[in-house]
Amino acid sequence: MKCENSMAPEIKEFPPESETVTDYDRQCFKLYVTLLDADASGEEWPDAYQRIFGKSAIQNHERSFRQYQAHLKRAKWMTTNGYSQLF
Repeated sequence: MKCENSMAPEIKEFPPESETVTDYDRQCFKLYVTLLDADASGEEWPDAYQRIFGKSAIQNHERSFRQYQAHLKRAKWMTTNGYSQLF
């Protein structure tokens, strides 16, 4: 799966750990919003992972969970810190 922009990289296993918004963050903005929506609606993470990342969480459960959680954490960071850097 690619992020929103057609020139975006494949979704990485882990998003950047940066105190500033990165190009990856900008390219994956739609992914982050979709993760936040899934979390807010109470969707079970394996179902959300399959729908959003386009892969089954069953085959590599632990790795899938880490990837999901890392991107959700970054999405939440964007709502509290990163958003101000977009303007």
